[in-house]
Amino acid sequence: MSARAIATIQKLKDTKIGELWTTYQDRAWFLPTLVIGICLIVSILVDTRGKTATITAAARPSSPYAGIDTFIPDGDVLLPVEVQNLESLDSLIGQYGVVDLYQPGNPVAIAKGLKIIRSPKDPSEFSVLVPETESSTIISAETKPFLVVVQNPSRAEQKIPVAPKPSRIVIEN
Repeated sequence: MSARAIATIQKLKDTKIGELWTTYQDRAWFLPTLVIGICLIVSILVDTRGKTATITAAARPSSPYAGIDTFIPDGDVLLPVEVQNLESLDSLIGQYGVVDLYQPGNPVAIAKGLKIIRSPKDPSEFSVLVPETESSTIISAETKPFLVVVQNPSRAEQKIPVAPKPSRIVIEN
């Protein structure tokens, strides 16, 4: 050993650390246990800190109304509808529900089992989720606003009746 290392060890022996070292010097298990304990604590703190930052960043959306359109399945559209019985509907459903659409005075449903969603920015506005190919049936309805009837979500099947196209009979002489 060099003279400098011996001098450093002598200085450590003269301090409190030196007193602890001489006290536990005969116990060979103390130093390795201490080093392993410190390493374990440091690794847990580093591991936990990284996970907390990841969870916090993933759970926090960029804005509270960030993209309702990202939840629309492929092939479907979110169609805003005017609701005639808004006060009743407001007290019956929360953000989501399953409904049937009727025209006032017509006992035949325009659409059945549609998923309805309340606008996050304006709670008095609603939209229904319909297949893109069948959205024209609701858009072309003659009478608006619609009467909305709430359905049981587990029993409702989505059906949009399509009116048969009138057939033409052409008679030529």
